[in-house]
Amino acid sequence: MWSSTLPHESQQLPVEALEFLRLIAESHERARLSLVLVATEDFTRQLARPAMQPLAGRLPVRIRLPPLTPQQAEDFVDHAFASAGMENILAPSAITCLHTAAAGSPRRLGALLAAAMQRALDKRAKLLNDEIIQEVLDADAM
Repeated sequence: MWSSTLPHESQQLPVEALEFLRLIAESHERARLSLVLVATEDFTRQLARPAMQPLAGRLPVRIRLPPLTPQQAEDFVDHAFASAGMENILAPSAITCLHTAAAGSPRRLGALLAAAMQRALDKRAKLLNDEIIQEVLDADAM
């Protein structure tokens, strides 16, 4: 049985859940289930296994999003602040560090940005400067 809290990414699904989806895919002629799965390349490798071919064959649309470029990461951060109704308080010099640490992943970039905002709040800082970003990156590396 899987937990009531579902993973954020498909590659984190328990093997039992993938097996269940595979069985559903094998046992029905017409679609009885529609899914949108979001995953990393690890999931693609899981689907390539022979046992998962019935499931892989039932996923007709696959879209691969490349990592964000530095400019897209900057736009992402601007959008995140604007969506929250805030002014962007990230020091312009810090975006490069965040982009590199996130390897262009929007999810990772958002998580690092959230951690930096929490750190700034704890320090009562009004700007997410290089020092705060580095503290978050150091803490994340542990």
